[in-house]
Amino acid sequence: CNCRAMMCPFGTFWNPESQRCTSARTTPCDSDPCRMLPARSTYPSDYNCRSFYRCSNTGNSVPMCCNALFKYDHRTMSCQPDSRCNIGCRERQIIVSEPSIRLITVRPQGGECFLRAVSGKPNTYYNVASGSTHSCPSGTVFNERDCVCENSFTLTHIQKQTSALVKECHMLLQMVFGRGFVRNISPHGVYTDIIDVDTSDSGNLKTPVGVFNGKTSSISTPRFINDEIEAIYVTFNFLEKDGGDYQVLFSNCGALTVPYTVPGVPGKRTSSVEILLDKRRQEIIFIGKTDDVAINSVISRVPYSANQWNKVELTFDGYKLKGVVTSDINGTPVREVIVEPLMGRLIPSPIVTSLGRCSDNNAFRGYMDKIKVSNCIPLGLSLLQ
Repeated sequence: CNCRAMMCPFGTFWNPESQRCTSARTTPCDSDPCRMLPARSTYPSDYNCRSFYRCSNTGNSVPMCCNALFKYDHRTMSCQPDSRCNIGCRERQIIVSEPSIRLITVRPQGGECFLRAVSGKPNTYYNVASGSTHSCPSGTVFNERDCVCENSFTLTHIQKQTSALVKECHMLLQMVFGRGFVRNISPHGVYTDIIDVDTSDSGNLKTPVGVFNGKTSSISTPRFINDEIEAIYVTFNFLEKDGGDYQVLFSNCGALTVPYTVPGVPGKRTSSVEILLDKRRQEIIFIGKTDDVAINSVISRVPYSANQWNKVELTFDGYKLKGVVTSDINGTPVREVIVEPLMGRLIPSPIVTSLGRCSDNNAFRGYMDKIKVSNCIPLGLSLLQ
């Protein structure tokens, strides 16, 4: 018999029931390292320099990948610049560096443990049944209480929130409104569809801003179509002018969510990420829907100032969703912040993501400026405040 060991593709675990590799997030696997690591911890995939896994709130591994020219560093639990790391996320790479620090064994499911710690040798254990001494895999130490060789890091030192998505971050959309033109000037930008957005001077502003007509105006991109979004950052300034009671400022509109209702807003929605203006309550509604089993929904509200410019920010990093509204009140900027736990990836949408409308009935009427959108978290941006 000619037999050889095989490795499942990145993002999958071997499923003995179906006899094939299936999604790591749904495969029941007793040796999943996340069963013994705190939620939000990360560990290397051993597949290539860019890929790694993050532990969900339910103890499952979620595949992640650093940007090109960044490698996953298990010592800092983050993505670090590396000009040699330019392999595709799903490409196999033979790792020739030191073995990754990760959990190798699993807790025994009941029964008696015959393994004992060896004094003065934390990476060694003694097997009482066989009378032999053994060494733990490289990078692990023996834990007699749990009868297992485990990660040699002190778990309290593992970052509760990985900084893997907080790295050098480039905007996908960075809109500029000039006299007679609207343009995405981001050098890392994506295709942008601009429909019926005019430009005009507004109030005491010296530069043109975008004008949305409350019916057909929108700025959209297909970049996020069918994308399980791991992180997103959206910011813009807006000034509402005589629009409807509920107006879409930003949304992926027809995501594959189970239709849901927003308290105080008529009708059902399907977006998995949305910034909605509630004119009646004079509030901005931040919405997030993910694939996590437990913490998978956020609908939060932050007040805004009517008849004045407001700055809006939405930030999601796979752990939390933060909404910020900064308003000018009597000449003083007032910043309102709300942060809610939200785990996993945003549920994908098969249609474009838009600023300004999902339909004629919820289109925004007013002005927008300083629009920026990215699929990562800009350096220096905190989700805690």
